[in-house]
Amino acid sequence: MITIIGGDGKPYGPVSVDQVRRWMDEGRATLDTLARGDGQADWRKLRDMPEFSATSSTPPSLQSAAAPVASPYAQDSQPAVEALAEQRFHTSFEAPAPTSLRAQPAPKLAGRGVRLLAALIDGILSMLFALPGMVMLSTHLVANGGHMPTFGTPAFESTLGSIGVILGGWVILMIIQLWLLTARGQTIGKKLLGIRIVRFSDNSKPDFVHVVLLRAVVVTILDNIPWIGLLFWVVDSCFIFREDQRCLHDLIADTRVIDE
Repeated sequence: MITIIGGDGKPYGPVSVDQVRRWMDEGRATLDTLARGDGQADWRKLRDMPEFSATSSTPPSLQSAAAPVASPYAQDSQPAVEALAEQRFHTSFEAPAPTSLRAQPAPKLAGRGVRLLAALIDGILSMLFALPGMVMLSTHLVANGGHMPTFGTPAFESTLGSIGVILGGWVILMIIQLWLLTARGQTIGKKLLGIRIVRFSDNSKPDFVHVVLLRAVVVTILDNIPWIGLLFWVVDSCFIFREDQRCLHDLIADTRVIDE
């Protein structure tokens, strides 16, 4: 079974080899169309796949036209067969009809500096959303001499209210970020800088499981494990210098970051 990449950047398949050949006969795919077989990780042109190596030298329409016909009148009908083969030859090389199934160039990876700046923007937004509650909390602590108020006192309840404002700001920001991630594969920082997250396997928009649970929640849990979390964060950050610029969290979630 084979999956090909269409002109809209979406995968089509998996389908049988015969189906792909029919698409080629109809002009909906060419030998330069990107494809991969079941169990294969890399995309390559159809002409480089053994199933289509013969296609580059002999058009499918000519293969059937050139097949010998067992008939007692074969000698008499030879001119007619040759005329039919010539007609099919010219037909097979007519300009194909416009179609969306065309190989597309690989998307451009987002720069390392742009990704870092997007993360800084998201971090600054996190502090801004918590700022009103932090100001309130600081005011209450200063009024209490820098100490946590005694449990059950009005000052203690006011301090708890300040902490609630901080958490409320973070919750509002988290809802906005989760919506952007699931709808567009972007955080606020990534949207402002024109980059987005896609699936590494087919460049499609990642679903909730990959972009939130695997890329954010699992990584956050690992980051907060004592000692191990610090080591994971350092290694995760250093992975940005790989050739494909995929950090550990990208490898876990099968994602990468590209320019819009």
